[in-house]
Parts: sequence; C-alpha cells; structure tokens
Amino acid sequence: PNVSLEEELINNNRKDEIDNNPKEEPPKDLNNWPKVESCKKGSYSLTSTKVGAVRWDAWVGSHNDVGRAVEKTLSPSQFHFRVPFYGEEISSDSIKVECVTQDCMDQEIAYAKYAGLDYWAFIWYPEDSGLQQSLNLYLKSKFKDDIKFTLIMQTDNWSYIPAEKLKTYFSLENYQTVLGDRPLFYIFPGGETITKTKLDEVRSAANAAGRGEPYFVYLNQSGGYHLVRELGIDAVSMYALTSFNDGQ
Repeated sequence: PNVSLEEELINNNRKDEIDNNPKEEPPKDLNNWPKVESCKKGSYSLTSTKVGAVRWDAWVGSHNDVGRAVEKTLSPSQFHFRVPFYGEEISSDSIKVECVTQDCMDQEIAYAKYAGLDYWAFIWYPEDSGLQQSLNLYLKSKFKDDIKFTLIMQTDNWSYIPAEKLKTYFSLENYQTVLGDRPLFYIFPGGETITKTKLDEVRSAANAAGRGEPYFVYLNQSGGYHLVRELGIDAVSMYALTSFNDGQ
C-alpha cells in the first residue's frame, strides 16, 4: 500500500521509540489502580465518547516570538500548503498568519462544529504572554456553545493562574466534563514538578464551582504511570509526537 512521507516518519519514529526507549509499564494488577468514588452511579454512559482537539494557539504573528517563528518556518514555498485558512501568502517565500479577531475565531468554531468535534483543549497562558488571545476570543464568542473547551495546564504556568480564575472556568456550562460532572483537566510537564498541593488546588476550585472531582490527564511521552498511583492522576496521554528521524 502507498504510505505518505508523514506516515513513514511517524512509523519509523514509533519503532525507534520502542527500540531505544522502553516505556514504563502500567500496573498489571488492575486492583492497584486508584479507585475513584466521586462519580454518581448512573449519571453517565460509558458508551458516550467525546472527541477533542488540542489547539495550537501560536498563530498570532507579531504578537509573540513564537508567532513570528511560526511565520518564518512556514514561509518557504514547500510549506505553504500547511498555512491555515486565515493565512496570507505575501510572496513565494513569505507568509502572514494571524488569528486574533473575533470573526476568525467564530469561523474556527464553525469548522470545528462541522467536523464533529466535542471540545477544544486550550493551553492556558498568562494574559501578558500574547498567546492567551484565542481562549479569550473563544469565551467571548456568541457561538462558544457549539464546541466545549477544557484546559491544558503547563506546570511552568501553574503558579500564575489564580484559584478564582480556575473556579470561573469550571463554572461555565461549556467547560468539558466527563464521567458525570468531572471537569476534564490536562497537565503538561515543564520545569516545575507536579505536586499533590497543586492538584488539591484544582480540586478545591472544582468543588467551589459545584463540580465533581477533576479528571486529571498527564500529557507525557515517557510514561508517568507512577503519578497515577502516587498523586491520583486518572490517565496518561501525549501532547504530540515529536523527535522524528533526523530531527524533522
């Protein structure tokens, strides 16, 4: 069968990852997994699968260094096919990519609804970062109920978000919940260590918002199963595939 270059890179990367980086195995005895008692019996359906998408919100151009880097790396003509619908081709080796208006966000919501997505996962950034615009525009949109949202919290940014802000997010009707009324909350590892104190802060905010126990998902490429046992993390996943062959 025909295999695209991208598929070949992904397959090769997975093989190398398995060969060179053996993963931490999950507990073989299912009785060792933490028991979650906060779900109300009969309040959810195990057959109701929610499909979400991690957002890449550095399409901000000159508003942030990452935005400028994105424009630079996509400027060579062979990468123009990757430019989002709101991008502008300035020349054969130059593009402009900014989605910083309400109209742009509203169109993104329309596309997401058409595609059948249930929710977006926004990485939370401090207000002065230049990368928080998309979440703010989404929350201001009159179409925000067409797709729900959840947060990805980088450990480096955790200390910058006030507990009251978390409570406000969790209180919104369009915040994605799972297994009943549990707010879905992703954790992205960074320079700071995940601690029970930090998780308890999120639990307290959810409780103050009248929600159930947060459903914590740890985004890590090299295991993390020990956090399930030690801190009560509910699931382990990945943010994205990285480190393709030859650094591509």
